[in-house]
Amino acid sequence: MRCRMTLRVPALAVLCLALPVAGAADDLFGGYSYERSHSSSDPSVSRHGWNASLAIGLAGPLALVADASGHYGSSEGVDREQLTLMGGPRASFLRGGKASPFVHALFGLLREKGGVKVLDVTISEDQSRFGMLFGGGLDVTVAPRWAVRLEGDYERSSKDGDTESGFRACVGAVYRFGRSP
Repeated sequence: MRCRMTLRVPALAVLCLALPVAGAADDLFGGYSYERSHSSSDPSVSRHGWNASLAIGLAGPLALVADASGHYGSSEGVDREQLTLMGGPRASFLRGGKASPFVHALFGLLREKGGVKVLDVTISEDQSRFGMLFGGGLDVTVAPRWAVRLEGDYERSSKDGDTESGFRACVGAVYRFGRSP
């Protein structure tokens, strides 16, 4: 239980810090996320979780994105949790149409925790590393300020010579601030 709380507290803090800039925000996204990754030292891991992002419009099709996600799963008896906090540029195309594709490049922190429960004792290890997400998606308008987002990303991270790569797929709802598409 403590393990999940330590990951949720930073995510909640990021969202609370984002509230004052919501007036300048372009859109807010939240939804389901699936991640599959493998590293040079561990087998492939599949995890389910959540993804949230806030985009602040810069100029024209460009926006600055703050992205947070959490993924949870287990592999070979080890419970694994991952929290990502990233940011970077996004370019959207065909804004105002029924469907608006976008691309982004995000950089930031990945924090992973692995744990094994033996009897009543949990043995765990934390690791933080630099990560990158490159990808994009499609926002499909369903109402004047609402859209459904489909997103796919290539994920890569490394620390001390150990690299991890994989993909992340997300689906969820987008709320657009201050403008109709």
